[in-house]
Amino acid sequence: MKEENKDAKISSYTIYQQKIPEDLNISPVDATIFITLKETSSFIFNIGAKFQSSILILGSGPVAMGMVYFAKLIGCQPVIVAGRNQKTLNYIEKIGADYIINTSQERIEQIKEITDGKEVDFIIDTTGDKEFVLKTISLLSKNGKIAPYASYEEDNPFKDNEKNKKFIFTGPSEEKTHNYICELTKKNILKPQLFYSHVLPFEEVKYGFKLIREKQGFKVVFKMEG
Repeated sequence: MKEENKDAKISSYTIYQQKIPEDLNISPVDATIFITLKETSSFIFNIGAKFQSSILILGSGPVAMGMVYFAKLIGCQPVIVAGRNQKTLNYIEKIGADYIINTSQERIEQIKEITDGKEVDFIIDTTGDKEFVLKTISLLSKNGKIAPYASYEEDNPFKDNEKNKKFIFTGPSEEKTHNYICELTKKNILKPQLFYSHVLPFEEVKYGFKLIREKQGFKVVFKMEG
């Protein structure tokens, strides 16, 4: 990695590509997952989640997996995940989710029963489905907040919502959790391999995308030799 040039202009994305300590001794494949881990951990911190916060995460992809892991690591309880892919929901439960809800088969309103009528402190959306998000407002506790993480078809689709005060508009700050992720990995608390399903040579890129499209894999890493 080149030495830092303090006079150079650095893009907001470049600063997230921070150097991984040599003594960490992880594979290049594991290293590619660090961005996702830094994004998800910093987002959990930025929304204000803490010990005993109750959280509902919408979606069951790799981002949701990271959110679950770090929410549980700081003691959030319960952490509930609502999604439509039973296979990834089952996997997320193994990572640490306290409850999983398959919204294609179950009512998301059962959260009120899970929380004994207290509802949840935070709802994190990783789906990008505006209407789905708006339907969950009734599941918030009195001071609960919705934190949109996903990308949406329109810019800030919730800005004109009459219940806008129920939203937290923030983002990840990957550079702030870089050392945190490195230390967790070094101490074998965090295992990056939990957050990808397949490793393929770059020549099999079409097959990799087929796995994602057919929901046979949740995150595919491609190795580029040479």
